[in-house]
Amino acid sequence: MNKTLLGILLAVLLVALLATAASGEIIRLKNGVELHGELIEFNAEQGVTVKRFDNGGVITLRWEHIVEADANAIKVAHGYGGLEAEPILVKAKRFLLANGDYVIGVPVESDRPGVVTLHRLGKNYPYLHSQVKDVETVEVEAQEVYTAQELYDREVGEAMPETALDHFKLAVFCESVAYYDRALEHFQMALELDPLFKPDVVAQKISQMEVKKGEVDATQLLNEIKNRLYKKQFERALAFCSDFAETYPDSRQMGELEKLQAKVLTKKTEFYQQKILTDYFSYLDIIARKVASDREIKIEDALAYARDEMGDDVRNKLAGLYVMAEEDIEALWTNRKGGRARTVSYGTGTFLLGEEAKEVPEAESEENKEEEEEEAATVDEKLKKKIEAIKKERAKQTKSRRSRLQIDDIGQSPEQWWRNGDTDSRKQILVAYYAEKSGDMKIVRVRFRKCRQCNGRGWFESFSVNQNEEKKDPCPICKTLAIERIVTYK
Repeated sequence: MNKTLLGILLAVLLVALLATAASGEIIRLKNGVELHGELIEFNAEQGVTVKRFDNGGVITLRWEHIVEADANAIKVAHGYGGLEAEPILVKAKRFLLANGDYVIGVPVESDRPGVVTLHRLGKNYPYLHSQVKDVETVEVEAQEVYTAQELYDREVGEAMPETALDHFKLAVFCESVAYYDRALEHFQMALELDPLFKPDVVAQKISQMEVKKGEVDATQLLNEIKNRLYKKQFERALAFCSDFAETYPDSRQMGELEKLQAKVLTKKTEFYQQKILTDYFSYLDIIARKVASDREIKIEDALAYARDEMGDDVRNKLAGLYVMAEEDIEALWTNRKGGRARTVSYGTGTFLLGEEAKEVPEAESEENKEEEEEEAATVDEKLKKKIEAIKKERAKQTKSRRSRLQIDDIGQSPEQWWRNGDTDSRKQILVAYYAEKSGDMKIVRVRFRKCRQCNGRGWFESFSVNQNEEKKDPCPICKTLAIERIVTYK
């Protein structure tokens, strides 16, 4: 080979190597961040260490921080994926029959006119079109419509296992469809073909399959727990966990039960952590509207309820809906992440806040307050800060009360506004007041819109021809405040 050709080949090889190195891994985190870098360390139990391409920094990521699909892909690439059996799902049809019964199966071709045929658990069932009132496509576990042997025959035909890895994957599939005899055979075949292929894992799996075969009833209950977990029926899953512990206290599968129970609790928390972001505001709207539509309640009582009790009632509702303790709901809500910001206006009821309606929340965060307290060198300084804060809050409340007393006699009084207002306006006030006063929400921003009655002037000016003088009348809607208060919160 001449030197020129050799140089070209080396250059091409170098470019290819650099391109491969540069491509690296793109890892998506659950907080929405994407990291692009080189994976330099892998730990099957803990996570991975990555050298970032953007700044050259090295960061260690735990598996729980990484999007599940990406975490699984990394594990598979390092030979640790596909170890646990997961439910096998298939598309099926659910027929509502004329007699009110439901049947589920997989459609198969029929040569009989006016007949539709469903395949279920090894048999074909024909139904006249006149018998079927409704058809729905559903996703079900494979065992509901196919026998274990049918599933195995189809899978083994596609897999054509030859290597230890092939047999291992097929064994995990058999475990997923509760075909433990076949699973045991293929785990043993994997060990026979390559004694060095995941020896600890394979040995553990062989032992597990032997136990599952010997404890048929206990194994069936464990499978039911897994099914309920997949369907997000967490309370039923946990109830079955209790049944297992009580019925089979000496089972050799107690370790698997403990792991499964921990997984149920983790998945339950993760599921409701996301679900609560929408459900909380749905129930808040329902409860606020219910109070707003009650024409017997007084405005001061409605506002006090919004500030002090409405959040508790929302959490009580969710506790019943989720079948959870209220303190667990409180923890879910306090530790919530993400979720979109919402905006609500006090509208024509802005005047209810008096001069306080013009105030913008202090930008100082709770963290900054804690830092300031830590900076106080002595107990006396801390006490002085607390006294000053109390005085400031008391002065603020007094100013607010005075301002309301001064402007209540212009236009409608708060009681009249509340009595005459429509349900939507009254509900808006309750939600806005709750968002700002209850402490349950984070205020993202406060902004102001010109009063639509006086166009932000606060007064109506006129000129008297007879008396040759200018006259100013306060706006009866905003009561000289000139604004509507709008709050964005999450």
